[in-house]
Amino acid sequence: VQGTTYLLRVGGFNAASGTFGINVACTPAIPNNECTGAIALNVGTNGPFGNAGSTASAPTWGCGSGVTKDVWFSYTASANGPISVNTCTATRTIDSVLQAFTGSCASLTSIACNDDFCSTGSQLSFAAATG
Repeated sequence: VQGTTYLLRVGGFNAASGTFGINVACTPAIPNNECTGAIALNVGTNGPFGNAGSTASAPTWGCGSGVTKDVWFSYTASANGPISVNTCTATRTIDSVLQAFTGSCASLTSIACNDDFCSTGSQLSFAAATG
């Protein structure tokens, strides 16, 4: 739990003594590592976000290759019309792949997928329906 101090104890098995190092690794919980935890986005620039510590999730990607660290976001359209989504921002430091779906997390339908629209950033455009 963030902010909690934990005490760790090290002992020598079978009365062993000597020197050692301790390596502590922290993988933060990623709330949007799976579709069901998608973070809602607003019109305009959102983030920055990261994918460190995330894992690959289903379904498989419709474009790009070797994608193994994905995170999920959602957007609810406030009007009918074309939508454009991209990762072509100055804060992007990864070669991104972007895919859009309709449906529910249990039944996803891919409607667009892109890899490398703006150098190593990605962009999607699709028709959206209100709600």
